[in-house]
Amino acid sequence: MIRRRLIIVNIIILTLTLGLATFFETRALRSLLYRENTLQYNNMITAAQESLNNVLAGGEDKLLIVCANRTLQNLLNSGVPEQEALRRELNALREIMAVENIEVYPVKGTDVYIWDRENEIYQVEENGLYDYKLDYSYQWHFRPDNLRVVRVVRAIYSLDNIEEIIGIASVDISLTDFTEIIYSFKGNGRDDYLCLLDEGNNYLLPSNKTGTMELQEYQTGELSIQEPSIVQNTLLVCNTFRQNDWKMVAVVSGSDMYADTRHFIRLTILAAVILEAIGIIFTFVITNRITEPIKQLSGEMHNIRIQKKFDHIDPPEGITSEIRELYDSYNQLIDQVNLSMSEAEEFSRKDAENEFRLLQAEINPHFLYNTLNTISWMAANNQDDDIQKVVIALVGLYRISLNNGKSTLPLRLEIEHVRNYLEIMSFRYPDRYEAEFDIDENTLELIVTKQILQPLAENALMHGFVESQEKGRIIISSRIEGDHLVLEVANTGTEVELEKVNRLLNNDPELSQKHYGIRNVNDRLMMYYGPDCHLEYSLVEGMTIVSMRLPMDKLKMEV
Repeated sequence: MIRRRLIIVNIIILTLTLGLATFFETRALRSLLYRENTLQYNNMITAAQESLNNVLAGGEDKLLIVCANRTLQNLLNSGVPEQEALRRELNALREIMAVENIEVYPVKGTDVYIWDRENEIYQVEENGLYDYKLDYSYQWHFRPDNLRVVRVVRAIYSLDNIEEIIGIASVDISLTDFTEIIYSFKGNGRDDYLCLLDEGNNYLLPSNKTGTMELQEYQTGELSIQEPSIVQNTLLVCNTFRQNDWKMVAVVSGSDMYADTRHFIRLTILAAVILEAIGIIFTFVITNRITEPIKQLSGEMHNIRIQKKFDHIDPPEGITSEIRELYDSYNQLIDQVNLSMSEAEEFSRKDAENEFRLLQAEINPHFLYNTLNTISWMAANNQDDDIQKVVIALVGLYRISLNNGKSTLPLRLEIEHVRNYLEIMSFRYPDRYEAEFDIDENTLELIVTKQILQPLAENALMHGFVESQEKGRIIISSRIEGDHLVLEVANTGTEVELEKVNRLLNNDPELSQKHYGIRNVNDRLMMYYGPDCHLEYSLVEGMTIVSMRLPMDKLKMEV
């Protein structure tokens, strides 16, 4: 029964622990993958942004080189140049800068001269070219005359007179330089793409997109690595180029930010299931190792209660040191009991001291059996640290109880003995009572007969709180009054029946069988300290108080 309950509890705890761990692990993994995917997208967006910016900046730089070319400056400063000389110089520049085309139009005042190829003469464009503003700014045109180029145009200022415009230059950049960047953007899903917009948010690229793009909610620069509380359908990242106010917009599906999440979650759940299986196997093995020795010892104790035969119990192999010490303490106690019983049989007719030792040695194994049940009950609730505390307290209880065969001990050890008992029972009956000690320090080294407080505390606990299911306090105190040491055990539980207690103290046969501990303490007090020293019960303000007055002249003998 104990083993089955312990296994069930351990499996429940293991399942809950792994379940919670898996839950939080998957949440952390989801956030981590979102962060990793965000960084990946940001790297791709930044790379595309830098590439397009380099293309645009490169176009302006090449155009600036054309405008500053000394040979071209000389031709334009000399008036309207010969077309052949101008063409040769432009072809040379085109080859050097590796661009699609370079055009230069002479300017005189506000008139722009355009070469008429058919008539082979210059024609004056009085209104300017492309409605162009004649200043230092650059003007960009996407696919002019439906050509597969991007054209950048700028006025040419004379190097001899920087306020004089002597021409207009244009450089054509291959559209391929832009499309390779736009189309090379590959996200985690099919719905991820880059697009290039003009200053009015009209689609330039990709070619399958037309019209105007609605930019209502978007992020600037890059995606935020902070995971949103709600998964968004689409994420937009917009970057504007300084050269022409064109925009590069990255369109990313919100679900693609969690790519591979399901795969990793499945792996995490599989790992949790494997750990659960391993944990269950270990639970069976470890539980059996812990409970089997306790079960064997409990069974032997039960047989002792029935058969009244006090034999040694051999500890099984492979048990822990705490449980082995419990077996050893029990066997030592059995040796003491057997020795005391043997002496009692041999010297039953001797003086009161021998009878006192016999009564003191008749330790009923019922408490040890209940303590082991307490340990087993705690093990079933998986309170391993508490088990160790109970075992240590129990060992201390037996150590003081045995006391190297001596019948007396300092009061401080008797107090420690009852503390150990109450600590053990606090685990068996948690939150049922509180123990308080009001001990006069001047009484700690006084020598008293042993085991006179623990039976009283046990009686207060069992009949004051356990049977009635009440909660209260147990107060143990010591003080010196005149020539006597006064010891008291008080409790706030169910009030004692004084008439019934008086019958017990007067050796009522029926009550003596049920309340052996109280009668035993009372008999030993009268045997050791005289007939005037006995237990006294009283009721004071709802508290049951049992006290004893021990003569000081018998408390200073050597132990």
